[in-house]
Amino acid sequence: MNIEDRKYKKSNPFATPEGYFENLHQRVMEHVLQQQEQPEKKGVAIWRKQFIGYAAAVLIIVAGLSIYNTPSASDKQSYMAAYESEQEMIEEFIENYPIDEYILYSYLTSTDTGF
Repeated sequence: MNIEDRKYKKSNPFATPEGYFENLHQRVMEHVLQQQEQPEKKGVAIWRKQFIGYAAAVLIIVAGLSIYNTPSASDKQSYMAAYESEQEMIEEFIENYPIDEYILYSYLTSTDTGF
């Protein structure tokens, strides 16, 4: 053992203030009573500033996308024109193609369609 070990083994290097343990119980009880008198602060975590910021950002993105992706009147007209021309082409093909209902029915119900 070193000389330093002997020195500290005989005496306690830590000291407590005088009268610390005499009124410790009283101080602890006062602290407990103070905490009981104060109401607990309860908050809803969902209403934090970060959540409100994120919600606002999502709403702005959704609103922007819905405005950007909304078809205009000219788009609707072009869609309708394309649909009508497609329908006319199908009707013209059916009228001009020499096929009767039996052949069409057998083709649609056959398992071997060639695909």
